[in-house]
Amino acid sequence: MKSFQMELSLFIESYEYIDLKKGRKINFQRDPSKIEEIIFEDNEIEEDVTKIPVYSEIAAGMPIYINDEIEGNFYLPSWLVKSSKDTFMLKINGDSMINANIHDSDLVVIKKQDAVYNGEIVAVDIDGYATIKRINIDGKYAILSPENNKYEPIVMPIDDVRIIGCAVGILKSKFY
Repeated sequence: MKSFQMELSLFIESYEYIDLKKGRKINFQRDPSKIEEIIFEDNEIEEDVTKIPVYSEIAAGMPIYINDEIEGNFYLPSWLVKSSKDTFMLKINGDSMINANIHDSDLVVIKKQDAVYNGEIVAVDIDGYATIKRINIDGKYAILSPENNKYEPIVMPIDDVRIIGCAVGILKSKFY
């Protein structure tokens, strides 16, 4: 019986969601054949979920060309996502944000908004190229800071940077 349970668990995906606004971590699983159901550690199934579109990669490093094609959808508990129409996910490509616990292949949940606070992690558009960085506004300049000492900040006139949105969560795939 135990080997059957272990074999069955190989088909279950495990995730950790890090809520950047409330500072909490939520672990859950899902069966790839039932992606609209979230399974919590106590085997409680959450069926009140919100579909979040997943777009192609965003650079955590040098900005890359924006590809606005949806690659798929991911379902999260509705209580984690206030408004699905203003929320989307981007797959991280690179290592410039590792000190903020954002690693290559993580999915970052972005809330579309124009205004952000200094120190927030944001997705930005720089002439059709996108990157994710920590932002600080200093007068007429935007300072886009990496969270890895291997990289230098990007300093640009604020008018040359378009904020796509603010990072509100990180989704990490967990393998055991």
